[in-house]
Amino acid sequence: MHRRAQNTITEVTRRAIIDYLSIGPSWSGSLPEDDFLGRIYDLKSMPSTDYRPEYGNAEKDIWKHRVMNSDWPDSWVFTDGRFDLLFGQDEAFLKFLAETIHPVVRPDVAECESMTREYNSALTVDGWMGDLPGEDDLRKASLFLSPAHRQLKTASG
Repeated sequence: MHRRAQNTITEVTRRAIIDYLSIGPSWSGSLPEDDFLGRIYDLKSMPSTDYRPEYGNAEKDIWKHRVMNSDWPDSWVFTDGRFDLLFGQDEAFLKFLAETIHPVVRPDVAECESMTREYNSALTVDGWMGDLPGEDDLRKASLFLSPAHRQLKTASG
């Protein structure tokens, strides 16, 4: 059984976003998946799921199974416990989403705006407020305000 973190982004919302990324735009954008994940995680220090010693960390494991062989499903990252995107902390999930629309990952601004609309639509159900960023804001990857942060922002002005 998964130990669930204290989150405000529900499993239903996460699954909706994961479904969108599983059948829609590639979550890693223009980058190979190992390069994308390496921008967020220290893959060399994370364990491998491969039994062979030559693939002894997540970086080598992902390279072997997604870049070299492509023998894992395209949506593997969403169920991989090393990343815990389905049940992990809200901040880690949001960081992953923000990275999917980073200009290095996805240079097409229109595609980023479309993805941001999808994310915001799903996250709004859980009380998160996202302002669709313009091109300059997109480059800052500041997308989502939690219900608590929204209350602070409203109170301060």
